[in-house]
Formats: sequence, C-alpha cells, structure tokens
Amino acid sequence: MARPSFIYRLSIGLAQRALPLAARFDKKLARGLDARRGVTDRLAAWARAHRDPKRPLLWVHASSVGEGLQAKPVLEAVRAEAPHWQLAYTFFSPSAERLARTLPVDVTDYLPLDRPAEVTAALAALQPAALVFSKLDVWPELTLAAARRGVKLGLISATVAPHSSRLRWPARGWAEPAYRALERIGTISEADGRRLEQLGARPGAIEVTGDTRYDSVAERAERFDRTRDPFARLAIAPAGTFTIVAGSTWPADEAVVLPAFVDLLAGGVRRAGGGGPALAHEPRRDVVDRARRRSRPRHRRSASAALAVARMASRSWGPHQGGRGRQAAGAGGARGGRADDGACEKVGGG
Repeated sequence: MARPSFIYRLSIGLAQRALPLAARFDKKLARGLDARRGVTDRLAAWARAHRDPKRPLLWVHASSVGEGLQAKPVLEAVRAEAPHWQLAYTFFSPSAERLARTLPVDVTDYLPLDRPAEVTAALAALQPAALVFSKLDVWPELTLAAARRGVKLGLISATVAPHSSRLRWPARGWAEPAYRALERIGTISEADGRRLEQLGARPGAIEVTGDTRYDSVAERAERFDRTRDPFARLAIAPAGTFTIVAGSTWPADEAVVLPAFVDLLAGGVRRAGGGGPALAHEPRRDVVDRARRRSRPRHRRSASAALAVARMASRSWGPHQGGRGRQAAGAGGARGGRADDGACEKVGGG
C-alpha cells in the first residue's frame, strides 16, 4: 500500500511548527489551531461512550461551509435510508462550526492535522467503514492510512478549477497516491473528471453525478418563510427591482461585481426602483469600504460592465448544472478549487 512521500510528511511537520507563529497574525487560523487541541482525545472519548462496533460508521469530511452544504443532502439521505449507520463529520475551517452543529450526524469535530499519529488515533477511535471527502479536500496521510485499513474511499462534490494549484507541482505529486486510492468519485462535469485524472484518479472510479448543492438550496428554499425579511422587503419592491447577491467572493469576483453594480446604478437602475448587493459569508471590511467609495455618482453608462456580470453569472450556472444532484449523491461547486486551496495550503496542502 502506498504511503505519503517523505517530502509531504516533512512539509506537514514544518507547517505544524510554523502554525503557532502564523496564528499570531491570523485570527481565523488561531481559532482553528486552538480548537484542534485535543481533537483526537475528544473523538476517542466519544467512541468509548457511543461507538457501536456492530454498526458501520460513515465518516464524511468537508473543508468549509460550501463543501458542508454539498455534503448535507448526502448525510440526510444516508440517515433516512440507512438509520442503523453511525455518522461522523469533520471540517477544516472555523467557518463551518455552526453548520456542523446542524447536521444529522452522531459526532462532529475538526479534522486532525494530517500527521501519522493524529490520523492513526482518529481512525482507531472511529473505525469507519467508509470515508468520503466533499469537493476536493483529500488529505494524503488520512486517505492512505484508511486505505491500508480496508476503509472504502469516496469523493463527492468533485470539482477542480482549470487553474487550481493542485494541478501543479508540488501539490500534484503529493496528492497523486491519495486520489488514486479513491474507489468512487462523483464529479460535476466531464471536464472535472479529466482534471481529476491529472491528479491521479483512476478513470474507472469517476462518474458524472451532478451537484448536490442544488438539492440543499432547493430544500432550504421550500422551508423559507417569505413573510419575513429579507423576502418581505423583496415582495413589496416595485416591479423591475433587482438584487445582486455575491456570496463567498474573491478579489477577482469583486473587481467585476462592484464596478458593474455602480455602473448599473448610474445608468438609471436606482430610478427604476433601486437594488442592492448582498455580500454573504464573512464579508470583508475592505470590500465594504470599496463599495462605499464606488457608490458615488458616476457620469457614464457602461453596458459592458452589466454584460460582465451576466457572463460571470452564466459561468457559475453552467448548462451542466441545470439538473439536481440527488440523482447520484455526488457533486461540487461551480467554481472549484479556490476556497479549499487557500484553506488547505495554510498547513501545507491537503
């Protein structure tokens, strides 16, 4: 059985030593580092009290909120169709703590660092029958150690951005044995499948299964109380009013959205009834400040800026995403590879 390379293990070890220093300058990193202390002990304590070795356990890992929302419909389906299974859920980012508490699982906690001792302890405690990663957050030490134990390995929400750093050295070399060990992979598109093959995934393990994110969104929409804000305000807005929602944006997105929004307002949208952007999921102060600066009146109209927004939206809502992902319980986000790359590379890749 394959094992992680010496260089990968050395890099993770060095990253582990560097994390306390880096955490002094990054509150989110500090929060995650502090929360990980004692995670294997907590998992072991749960196992002693609640793990039933006669029942199979499914371990699902999702890096952050987006990946967790993609895993949520799968967890709910397993809970409904196989209630005798025990379910464990781990996450990487502190952003996912609140979501994790709402999931239908038996135990949830941070993912231990990808070091042999931590991985061995977590696997010994949970004794999973299957380990499933959401989107792309496949950790070599954990994956290969699970494979040596005979744990079934899968990947849902599988998507790889064309320019993902995972496709380049050294991340590609580190991750290749782990992706090759995956037995079932559900991708959003055929293009994602081809890029996963570049990462080392076996073609026979790959199947295009859609995007479970839309199952999650549709279910939440059905439960919304439209008499409460913000839907109540939308309901009384004049005809022609529009709202731009930009969630989990990155600087490249904001460079398009903010100028386009201001140009649309300057072009007469405000007089037609108004509209406004909603920046969700940890809105950054610098984005708010830039939006305020750009909100000053401008004296030109820009059809090209509005077209840029439309093009960005069409890329995010491609033709392969029109259907709902429940058909095969696999998938991923439209813009794969950016949020998770940043999160994982903080500790040397994953």
